[in-house]
Amino acid sequence: MTHSHIILAVLLTVTGAQGAGANNMVIKEVSKGIENWSKVSGVVITDSARKKLFVDAQLARNQVLSKNSSITPEQLNNVTAKSIAAFLDRSQQNKQSASLALLMEQYATGAGLVLPSLTDYPTLVIQVNPPQPDDFVVAIDQVPYPAGSTMFRVTEGSKQVQVERAHKKPCTKTIKVTRTGPNVVVCDL
Repeated sequence: MTHSHIILAVLLTVTGAQGAGANNMVIKEVSKGIENWSKVSGVVITDSARKKLFVDAQLARNQVLSKNSSITPEQLNNVTAKSIAAFLDRSQQNKQSASLALLMEQYATGAGLVLPSLTDYPTLVIQVNPPQPDDFVVAIDQVPYPAGSTMFRVTEGSKQVQVERAHKKPCTKTIKVTRTGPNVVVCDL
């Protein structure tokens, strides 16, 4: 089963089969927001955090649509990627961030700043010694990420981290990631 199929299955359980078309749009726009933000920030969003963002975005979308009848699904489609990028950008600073529903509503209506709430995506930093060359690969919970990546947005909880570099013994550690951190894994390779 591909990532898109898993995510769609999760979203279908949240919204029901009648929401499949909207779910595909949410997946597309959330993915776009994540990719745009990751390119600028240099931070990788792990699969577990990505799946949570897809579900959170769909729930936020449902919340906004039920709360504000003047906002259309099309308006939300147009602001989802921007809302995701803003949410991640604000949370990257490990400061409070506006809720995703509030960001979506604010962007859809064009109505000013929003009050903050805590983020659900702590930063996990992998410190590899020596850091160069950046040919090492980090896997979190058995999912490998692009070579040289050292900062990740993850969900809270226990994470198994493995760092591999050619011709070196892999470094494997388990860390309990918390909102307050510090969430750092050090590997000497």
